[in-house]
Amino acid sequence: MWCENIVQLQISPDNHIYDWLTKPYILSQALRKVCVNLSVKVLTQKLQPDNSLIRQVYLLGDGIPWVFAETLVAADTYQQYKDIFDKLNNNLIGETLLYGNPNTKRYAFEYALIEHNDSRLWARRSDFNICNYKLTITEAFLSDIPRYAS
Repeated sequence: MWCENIVQLQISPDNHIYDWLTKPYILSQALRKVCVNLSVKVLTQKLQPDNSLIRQVYLLGDGIPWVFAETLVAADTYQQYKDIFDKLNNNLIGETLLYGNPNTKRYAFEYALIEHNDSRLWARRSDFNICNYKLTITEAFLSDIPRYAS
């Protein structure tokens, strides 16, 4: 169950996960503050039968998986930005497509405890709109993520 406020979930993450959930607007910038090398490991990037795209990655800090991220791209968004998505490879989607574009609008975060590889992980998600083209990014925080650096 996704909620707009963590309090609605009736359980609380520990403080260091809470900071990751609520503080960084741009996750990659915050992750770079606690590692030397931030990288992306693509798990899957698949075009669906309806021509939408699902991309699942790990964000690694110094080679250690810290975040599981999933991007759901609407079919019309994929078609509009096909060249970018097809060449994304191990690049960060936010830095490649979203944050440098003045037409990108990010909506409020939602929060949940999700299941991933037999684990329960705290996650946040938000929708993006780029000139009326939509996508959703979910970021789930793995147990090895270090403390958030203010």
